[in-house]
Amino acid sequence: MYSIGSLFTSIIPSLVLPGIGDVIANHPGNKMLVLNGSNDRETHGMPAPGFIAAITRALNAGVQSGRQHPPKSFITHLIYLEDSQVVLDKEAVEAMGIQLVSIKSSGPEGSPVFHPDDLAKTLCQTAMLSQ
Repeated sequence: MYSIGSLFTSIIPSLVLPGIGDVIANHPGNKMLVLNGSNDRETHGMPAPGFIAAITRALNAGVQSGRQHPPKSFITHLIYLEDSQVVLDKEAVEAMGIQLVSIKSSGPEGSPVFHPDDLAKTLCQTAMLSQ
């Protein structure tokens, strides 16, 4: 699971390590990206496919097999808030072979926030889905 957080300073540094891309690509389970509810200073204006592309590039950078894996090898499900401020582009995400899973926001109107219980329930249900 790739959690919410700063994409380039929190998530990607742990993904570029040698061999991590191969391990994740070859893992048979579901691989979930929890999309931030809003863009931050690192991802200003970046749509969801941009998050996916950045993660894919990072993981392929550490691949030792020499094989470049497609996004769906690293991310099988994109979990997002229904009122996310990040542009989703559902068609582009689905064209990559990634399934979309929505969650209702628990924040005040206009403030996309994951409710911990709803997120935990969604993660557990999604982890149990067959690919």
